[in-house]
Order: sequence, then C-alpha cells, then structure tokens
Amino acid sequence: MQHPPSIKRFDIFYLASLGVYAAGFFLGFDEQVAQVREQYAAAGVAINPGGILTGSFVFGMLIGLALWWFVSNRGSNVARWIIAAFLALGLLNLVYGIASGVFGGLTLSLGFTIAATVLSAVAVYYLFQPDANAWFDRERSER
Repeated sequence: MQHPPSIKRFDIFYLASLGVYAAGFFLGFDEQVAQVREQYAAAGVAINPGGILTGSFVFGMLIGLALWWFVSNRGSNVARWIIAAFLALGLLNLVYGIASGVFGGLTLSLGFTIAATVLSAVAVYYLFQPDANAWFDRERSER
C-alpha cells in the first residue's frame, strides 16, 4: 500500500521536529551544560554533564527515529500511540519548565523546544486523520 497523504505529512513534520530538536541541542549545548552544572553544584555535586547530555540526546534521537520508522514504514499502531504519549509528556514538561523557570526566561533553548513541540503536535495530528487510520488498520488486516 502506498503511503497516504497524512502519513507523508507526518513524515515531514515529525522529521522536521527531530531536526529542530537537534539544532537546538547543538546550538544551546554550552547553555545546557552550564545550567546542569549549576543545578548539580547547588546540590553539592561536581560533575561534567557534557557526556551525559550528549548520550541522552543520541539515545532520544535513536528512539525518535525508530518510532518514525515503525509508523511510516510498518504502520505500527503501537508506535503511533507511543509518539502521541511522548508528545503529551513533552507538553507537560514544557509547561512545567516554563512555570518553574527551568529555561531561565526566553532563551534559545526554550525557542527551539517550543518549535520542536509545535512540529511534533502537527505530526501527531496527521497520525489520527481518516487516511492515516486506514494505514494503521492495514497492519491488522495483513496478519
């Protein structure tokens, strides 16, 4: 079965969200390292968080790409719902981060986070369109 229009749009917006997330990580890396170092220093722990942040970024990107592949190429309904759940958790995390001042005001990191979240929300919207539902139902009918 050929990819329906909604899945093609999902591909564009989801991969764009991963790209924006990656750009934000690289452009805001020094800011993030300083912020994490400061948080740990306040707790009396001296660490160099660069490796931890990089490892977390790589792990997150691998999960994101794997989920994209399962949705786009395999029509996995489970992966669709995991992506939707990650969006919900990301929205909660974003609201908490803004409310608690984690971002320290309007920063580059916050801007990229908001942009990536909006792109992810649009991507998830396309996952639940009627032509996309048919794409995911195909998985069940082929068993």
